[in-house]
Formats: sequence, structure tokens, C-alpha cells
Amino acid sequence: QTQANEQTQNKNEQETQKLIFIAGPHKTGSTTLQHVAFSVSEWVPEVNWKWIDPPALKEITPSLNNTRKSTTGLLVALTGNMHNPIFARNTTAEEMLSVYREEIRNVQKQGLNMIFGTENIDRITSDSKDGDKMLDQLLTILPSPDDQNVDVNMVVSYRSPRVRHLYSWWTEVEQTVRHGESFF
Repeated sequence: QTQANEQTQNKNEQETQKLIFIAGPHKTGSTTLQHVAFSVSEWVPEVNWKWIDPPALKEITPSLNNTRKSTTGLLVALTGNMHNPIFARNTTAEEMLSVYREEIRNVQKQGLNMIFGTENIDRITSDSKDGDKMLDQLLTILPSPDDQNVDVNMVVSYRSPRVRHLYSWWTEVEQTVRHGESFF
């Protein structure tokens, strides 16, 4: 009986899919984590991981499609900055959420582990935006908390500030402002 229980437990552990969301914030090494995760998911198929990059993004955010930055469009849409040059056509936050929700469900049906993320997650925590609402919207694309077959993990990078990081931050702020957005 004990051996049968162990086999059942091992089978259940093997069937549990993983979903990992890599959440920056900017200048904490999250881009490196995204790059490694994206590369492994694309070039080492036997690891059973899929970077979430919905095919519908080809017409919405073509400059980000099939890159580790593909999730950026979702976060920019949630902030309401629909005039950002990354959008090739008019879209809404709800459309972007729907595109991601559908892709996650499709990958889940394939039985693959899922990974995606963006350092732009720090934008929804800004006091100048309705961060709680945006976070609630973001959570709607994830599998239901009642789904026992998916283990959802958030990876949050942190790097204590140093003077040498100021230039890196300044560059990030300058790029954001150049695209007509408020960084904070």
C-alpha cells in the first residue's frame, strides 16, 4: 500500500504544471533571467518549458513578438498608455488580457510548463497609477487558484541600490520619457 501511495504521489507531482512569472523591477537582473528562460524554452525543447508569447501579438506588438520582451505590451496596456509606439494598431487592455489568457490556456492543454515576465511590473506599483486594479487584471490571466494541476510562482528580483546604478536608472527613465510615458 505504501508503494502504491508513493507511485500515485509521484505521478501527481509529474502531472503538475508550473507557471513562473518573472517580475523585475527595472535594473535588478530580471532581463538576464528573462533572456535565459526565453532561450532555454526556445532552444531546449526537451525541458518542457514554453515562453508565453501569444501568436496574436504579431499584429498588435510586432516589435516585441517572439522576444523575451513580449510581455511588455501587456503591462503597457494595463497602464492605459495605448498611444505607445509598441502598438501597431489600436488595442485595449482587455484585448491584451484575453490574448494572454487564451495562450496560457492553450499551453496548459499541451501539458507544458509556462514562463513569462517583464520588468515593467514595477510600473503598476506606482502611486500615480491604479496599481491594485492593474494587478487584479493581471491575475485574471493566470490559471485559477482552484486548479491543483498548476503551481504558480512569482520570481521577484531585488538589488540593493548603489551609486553606480544611477546611470543605469537614468538611461531607463530617459528611454521611457522619450516614448511619451511617465516612468513613475
